[in-house]
Amino acid sequence: MAKQYRRSLKPRRRSPKIETVSFLVLFNIRELLANALVHRPYTTRGDIFINLYPDRLEVHNPGLLPLGVTPANILHTSIKRNELLAKVFFDLKLMEREGSGYDRMYEALLSTGRPGPVVKEGDDRVVVTVQRRIVNPEIVDFMIKADQTFALTQKERITLGLIAQEVIERVDRWTEKEQTQAEVKSLILDHVFATLPDPPFTDLDKEAAADRLFQHVWHLSASGGFAAASAV
Repeated sequence: MAKQYRRSLKPRRRSPKIETVSFLVLFNIRELLANALVHRPYTTRGDIFINLYPDRLEVHNPGLLPLGVTPANILHTSIKRNELLAKVFFDLKLMEREGSGYDRMYEALLSTGRPGPVVKEGDDRVVVTVQRRIVNPEIVDFMIKADQTFALTQKERITLGLIAQEVIERVDRWTEKEQTQAEVKSLILDHVFATLPDPPFTDLDKEAAADRLFQHVWHLSASGGFAAASAV
């Protein structure tokens, strides 16, 4: 079934090779389906719907999110609802360990220049949407170069992907403009504080992570990483 859902964007020409970015990564499909089956409340009647559109994939799951989990904190908050079913899926390698699936989904989408999964909670169901569009093709080049240049952690990769989608449009020679540097550093700090949960991360941890990410972006801009992406 996953093969039927695979799509590819038209490759962008790069010398000497061509990069192809898949619309739906197999892992994302598997994780969405596993989460729908494992985390739904079985005391609530209703069917799971998978809707595939030209520009997005939607998974409709009956019932609401577990108490304490919201669309805003789903990336770093995990509540076990059907623990035995989750263990069966994990043992069969049909899903990631508890709480890591959405992390990897965010990582996979943001690394390919797409928005993270959009989670919406209605009156009687939860809808998760994965979009096809790439926010900016330059983000793909930027994320590849950042991965090749630095040993980023998963959290740093997710945060950098979120930041890149807002920053990439205004980084042209930003290293030479003090005002722009301050704006970018403030934007990075805001994203880090919004992304990293407290606890276990302290304010000092977040400030250190923000500073490290700022140095990554500064280095890539100063070395022409953004300019190289723009020239493709």
